[in-house]
Amino acid sequence: MNRMEIIQFSLPRYRQIPDIGLLLEQTVRVVNGYLEPLGSVSITSSMVSNYVKHDIIDRAVKKQYGRDQLAYLVFIAIAKTVLSLDDIARLIELQRGYCDLEIAYDRFCEEFESALRGRPVCDPESPASRSGEIEDRGGAFAAEDPRLREVLCDIAAVSSMSILLRMKLEQLA
Repeated sequence: MNRMEIIQFSLPRYRQIPDIGLLLEQTVRVVNGYLEPLGSVSITSSMVSNYVKHDIIDRAVKKQYGRDQLAYLVFIAIAKTVLSLDDIARLIELQRGYCDLEIAYDRFCEEFESALRGRPVCDPESPASRSGEIEDRGGAFAAEDPRLREVLCDIAAVSSMSILLRMKLEQLA
């Protein structure tokens, strides 16, 4: 991605993701369409089936995937470039216990885009930060540009540390 593409890139927000059932191949096509500007970040039908098999995302209902599954697939496709599938599954499990998917996914998008543009993660100027909706969500992106990979690894680290800190504070409470 060149600088102009980075500035213009944005992931769809939760409410922009289709809320109609999509078949597996349609789901893969839609998610990969969102991720296409990122280059090598993509998913396949067998990956989706594997995520379902490992209970990372919900099974299709009547062979159709909905908005929630697509949002998770966007996150997983990006995060899998720097996190293990086990770590991703743990993050999703924690997210489900702490925060509504719409809020978590939209915050992930904001943080990801901020990192791409060189703004700090958890940018105090982001709408979610100003409203105090959520403090920790992260993701990453496999880029050929080592600077982007480094920034996105930092997102994963910040997210993981934030989650661990929250868990520790809850244990102390």
